[in-house]
Amino acid sequence: MKSKIRVAVVPREITLAILLVLMACLQGFASEIYAPSMLTIAQAFSTSFDMIQLTVSVYLLGAGLFQLFYGPMSDIYGRRPLLIFGLAVFCVGCVLAVASKSFASLLVARFIQGAGVASTAALWRAIFRDHYSGEAMVKFGSYLGSIMVLIVPLAPLIGGI
Repeated sequence: MKSKIRVAVVPREITLAILLVLMACLQGFASEIYAPSMLTIAQAFSTSFDMIQLTVSVYLLGAGLFQLFYGPMSDIYGRRPLLIFGLAVFCVGCVLAVASKSFASLLVARFIQGAGVASTAALWRAIFRDHYSGEAMVKFGSYLGSIMVLIVPLAPLIGGI
């Protein structure tokens, strides 16, 4: 007797909604998850807490500068290729940050993380506007805002663990 395996098919709209929520939260989450570990990182690199705070500024600098790049480029090359590229850059930055042996390499890694995560920060809004309009945009926008308010504050808790 053969057993039948049923595979649940997730509707495309639900998949898109989940991806938009994750994209919208990634920049804030990646920034906030780092905060509880800053004192430990300062001790590990034998540097002051003030210097470790500089890594947050460098991350935000990379994120801010590269949002200016991803937005216009996504109109030319499409949203998906730039989103994939940005997430790959972010992952490279994460690996480099974990593997950092010096404070200077940590600064570079944090800038790379910011440069990569800028793709999600710039493109989730464009993708949102591409797929929703009118009443659906207002409805989903309110859900998205509510979920972001719940997810991002969890980052320091997770970072502390």
